[in-house]
Amino acid sequence: QEPVEEAEEQVRRRSVVERLEQRMKSLEEKIRALETAKKALEDTHNNFMRKYVELKEEEFYLKKEKEFQNRTICALTDENTKLSSENKLLKDKVHRVEDLQAAATV
Repeated sequence: QEPVEEAEEQVRRRSVVERLEQRMKSLEEKIRALETAKKALEDTHNNFMRKYVELKEEEFYLKKEKEFQNRTICALTDENTKLSSENKLLKDKVHRVEDLQAAATV
C-alpha cells in the first residue's frame, strides 16, 4: 500500500505545485499591468506638471501685462486731466479775448 500512498502524495504535490505556478503567473501578469498603469500615471503626471508650469508662466506674464496696462491707464488719465485743465484755461482766454473785442467795438 505504500507505493499507492506515495503516488497519491506525488499527485497532491504536483497539484499544489501547478496551482502555485498558476498563481505566480497570475501575479506576474498583475505586476506587469500595474507597472504599465504606473508608467501611464507618471506620464500623465509629467504632462500635467509641464502644463501647470506653462500656465503659471503665462499667469506671471499676464499679471505683468496687466500692471503695465494699469500704469499706462494712470499715465493717460493724468495726461487727460492735465490737457482738460489746459483746454479750460485756453477756453477762458478765448472768452476774455472775445469779451475784450466786443468791448473794443462798442
